[in-house]
Amino acid sequence: MTTDLNETMRRNVLEVFGEPDPERRAAVVAELYVDDPSLYDPEGELHGRPALLQRVSDLQASAPGLTFRLTSEPRAVHDLAIVTWELVDPAAPPGTPPAVTGTDVGRFEGDRLATLWTFLP
Repeated sequence: MTTDLNETMRRNVLEVFGEPDPERRAAVVAELYVDDPSLYDPEGELHGRPALLQRVSDLQASAPGLTFRLTSEPRAVHDLAIVTWELVDPAAPPGTPPAVTGTDVGRFEGDRLATLWTFLP
């Protein structure tokens, strides 16, 4: 089960928050999240898949051309998992600092994300 949770956290960063195509993103959210997930981040809280999808769309619109990249392997214990990531400009010269770094903590119900907390520095 831990491996599945780790893979879900990886996919959440890369295939939900990093996916530019709204239809693909919605399909992955339907696969990875419970029906009524919660998200907590510095901008507040939201509930439900439509609100999550809107938050990701807004984030992508505010950071065009930037790409999510994992900075740690996801790690899970029981029904919690954590992963760190950065948002980078893939065209930037080597050594350019990331635009944003963050840590996601996910709580699972079975093998699906129920709650996601995003911490920014």
